[in-house]
Amino acid sequence: MFVTRTVKLATNARMLKMRASTERHRTRFLLRASAVTTRCSMVALVALGPLACSSRGKEPEVAGRPERPESTAAHVPDRPESVLQPPKSVAWALRSDVARVVPASGAEERAIRDLGEFAWSFYGQARTGDQNFVYSPYSIAVACAMLSAGAVGQTLAEIRAALKFSQTGERLHDAHNALGRLLESRNCEATERSSGQTLRVANDFWMRRDLTPAQAFLETLARSYDSGMHLAAFDSDPEGARRAINDKVRNDTGGLIRELLVEGRVDRNTVFVLTNALYFRGRWEHVFSKSETRSLPFTTLDGARVDVPTMHGPMMRGRYASGDGYIAVSLPYAQKQLEMVFLVPDAGTFAKFVETLDARTVETMISGLKGAYLDIWLPSFEITAEVSLKQELIEAGMTRAFHPGMAEFPLIGNGIFVNDALHQARLVLDEEGTEAAAATAFLGVVSGARVLAQPIPVRIDRPFVFFLRDVSEAVLFVGHVVDPR
Repeated sequence: MFVTRTVKLATNARMLKMRASTERHRTRFLLRASAVTTRCSMVALVALGPLACSSRGKEPEVAGRPERPESTAAHVPDRPESVLQPPKSVAWALRSDVARVVPASGAEERAIRDLGEFAWSFYGQARTGDQNFVYSPYSIAVACAMLSAGAVGQTLAEIRAALKFSQTGERLHDAHNALGRLLESRNCEATERSSGQTLRVANDFWMRRDLTPAQAFLETLARSYDSGMHLAAFDSDPEGARRAINDKVRNDTGGLIRELLVEGRVDRNTVFVLTNALYFRGRWEHVFSKSETRSLPFTTLDGARVDVPTMHGPMMRGRYASGDGYIAVSLPYAQKQLEMVFLVPDAGTFAKFVETLDARTVETMISGLKGAYLDIWLPSFEITAEVSLKQELIEAGMTRAFHPGMAEFPLIGNGIFVNDALHQARLVLDEEGTEAAAATAFLGVVSGARVLAQPIPVRIDRPFVFFLRDVSEAVLFVGHVVDPR
């Protein structure tokens, strides 16, 4: 599905003279042409040996055991550089021959529970009170879990505490692997009887040519996160590498996240960039008729009434609950595997309402959701937000990772610390359904029942909180709307 474009490769001799330690370090990684999309002069090559294609079919998956890779790297004697030099106009990437493991059934449950705790804790910390807001707790959590694979000591402990991880080591990575696989299963093609649905997760690790991460770190990224491995010319062409990363993220997010790394963010001191990209596109189980959309008043935080496009579903099937000072409404997507939940506080109480939200409170609110027919009025809206992730994580207690001389990432490289963390999210909701994307990056340097008889009137004409979650209760996007314009 990705667009592959021709790229220019730097061909200076230094790229081919890999140190012996690097050669030994990466013997278990394959060389393959990468579908990195770029318009720039970008590097990504390393000479490790040829591919030996396997014609054997896949064996049945066994829980806890890796799938048999479709191709493996054969060991061959060293060859002259002229033979190892890759063809021009091709982007090359490393790829582990360690197959992604099949986790045990139910391994994702702890990751889902931890994600819920983090989702609402971080929302309470990072939300913007007087502006629309959206972010992806899942994207941030996956990127931090990948980063934690290279951390030890107090640095690892702080990552776990800030992200609400209740597990560590292989159990943490197995849980995220299981959740990732569960979400991947939500993808389906459109048929004559049902709408298609896309839920895509892409993880990548971009490293400078002289970086030599521990084999265990690279294998964890491959085994549990299906991560792409790329060599990038941060030292000789940082701007080209930046554009290549942006292009990959843009493709992985359906074009919604266009520039995760702004110009100047990557420089010659960058030794790695770790990225996660998340993309969702789903159609409502029952779409809103565009002919029913009206321009109707919405009351903003300051009490002003503004006219906004408001969709109308006069007999919409969903779920409904009401409590002291709020109503909760859930609308399912076509495959009934994900849902959008709206928490609508009483008029004039939004500021106090959001102060009370945590994982336990939200769970209590939505536990009362019951199947119902709804006569719902809902504004269409589009939100784009950028989170100062570095500052937010530091405030959450994850300080050592960003501190030169204190960060402990020996499995990535000596003296490495994270000098920046970025997060962007965008969500578009209209009559057809929802399209949403998010991307997270860490930059390292050295030192988604019962039916009631009558439709329940629901008019969402004031500030509200929303979250998109999977039926497993994994929270993918969280946000609020105070002005749909």
